[in-house]
Amino acid sequence: MNIWIELFGYVGTALVVASMMMTSVKRLRILNICGSVIGGVYAFLGGAWPIVTLNVCLTVINLLQLIRQARHREVLSHVRLSAQDASFRYFLSFYGKDIDKYFPEYTLTESENTEIHTAWIGSEAVGILAGERRGDVFVVGLDYATPKYRGLAVGKFLFSRLKEEGVSVLDASAETREHRVYLCKMGFEEHGIGWLKRL
Repeated sequence: MNIWIELFGYVGTALVVASMMMTSVKRLRILNICGSVIGGVYAFLGGAWPIVTLNVCLTVINLLQLIRQARHREVLSHVRLSAQDASFRYFLSFYGKDIDKYFPEYTLTESENTEIHTAWIGSEAVGILAGERRGDVFVVGLDYATPKYRGLAVGKFLFSRLKEEGVSVLDASAETREHRVYLCKMGFEEHGIGWLKRL
């Protein structure tokens, strides 16, 4: 078989393998779709019909799951918690190591202005937005989504709930490069030592 076709097949294999290392389910499925399409074309060129069938099935399954995942936005629910809430404390403990990657200096502050907003899918907490309310400004201390649901725009969902409650400006800080990339993606603009987003 032509060397370029062989390399094409290896690219498909590499994408499928790389997809298995993604923490985000959305990214996993997108990479898997790309790898399966390439793998399916490669198998078709080689006349390997069982492999063609497998890759077509994988592509269809992943596409259907992406569509289903996109619809989860409709079932996200918003629950406000207190800093003393046991489920909030458990969430921080359970995801502590992952939270430290993005918010290494985060410590829970408890004051009369502290607000904790959580996003849920069914009975599972999938994201937390914690900080202090100062008039119409919300100072973000923690904006975290669990790895499984990181591609579902959990942050945007919680921002929209804050807007409904009278918040017009989000004030965040970026402690890591990954978090700066996230803030840019979410529409924050850098101002001095902080990042601001108007809702």
